Amino acid sequence: MTKHVRSPHVVAVVAALCGLWLATDLGSTTAHAAPVAQTPVQPPASKGGGPVLPPVTQCTRILTRKSVPEVAINRAVEDPTRVYGWDQPLNPNRAEHPLHNPRKRNLTLLDAGKPYSELGNPLVFKAGCS
Repeated sequence: MTKHVRSPHVVAVVAALCGLWLATDLGSTTAHAAPVAQTPVQPPASKGGGPVLPPVTQCTRILTRKSVPEVAINRAVEDPTRVYGWDQPLNPNRAEHPLHNPRKRNLTLLDAGKPYSELGNPLVFKAGCS
């Protein structure tokens, strides 16, 4: 009967592919499960039963200058998940960073140079006030 010999290199490659790490500092070839990253816990639910949302920042200079109706602003602040861009990173292809890739939480107009229109120039969330 032939005994299969496992090379430490083969064991290391197989363990790396399976998400395992080896205790090589002790000279052991025993594979151990890699530590699992902790998942963030949802914040406590609000009165409506949904999660508590981060605060909304309003670009008041733009919103007042372009005469956005208070009803539209209040609707967007009460339920920001219905407005485009809410809490999305500035660049979705990069990791979140408070300075280089902040989340879109500032309520403003799609085009700050044009007057408000519910269909043509609606309220959106951006990463900053332009």
